[in-house]
Amino acid sequence: MPMGEKRQTKNWLLTPWFLGGAVVVFIFLAIGFGRAWYEQKQIRDAIASLEQEAARLESKKIKTLEALKFSESDDFIEAKARLDLDLVKPGEQTAIITPRAEPSNAAASRQSGQNMVNSADHKSNLYLWWQYFFK
Repeated sequence: MPMGEKRQTKNWLLTPWFLGGAVVVFIFLAIGFGRAWYEQKQIRDAIASLEQEAARLESKKIKTLEALKFSESDDFIEAKARLDLDLVKPGEQTAIITPRAEPSNAAASRQSGQNMVNSADHKSNLYLWWQYFFK
C-alpha cells in the first residue's frame, strides 16, 4: 500500500463531515440510552411503590382477619348480647343505677362558688393554681 493512500484514509476520518456525523450519531445514542435509563427508573419506582402497597394491604388483611375471628368468638357474642341486647345469663341480676336528685343546698353552694370566683379575680393565676394544688 503506497503512502499516499494511507494519508487519504486518515484525512477522510478527520474531515468535518465525518466528525459532525459521528457527533450526531453519538447524541442520538446518548438520548436513546438516557430515555431507556429513565424508563427503567420509573418502572423500578413503580414496582417499589406497588410492593409497599401490597405489604400495607397484607397487614390490613391480617388485622381484618383477626377482627373477624374475634367477632366469631363466644366472648364477643356474649359481650354484644350483654351490651346491645341487655341480656343476662341465667341466675344473674342486673342493677340499674339512677342519678340522685340534687339537694336544694347544692344550688346555694354553687351560687357561693360563683361569688368566690368573682372575688378571686384580683389574685394572680399562679397564686390560684398554687392554692388549688397545695392548699
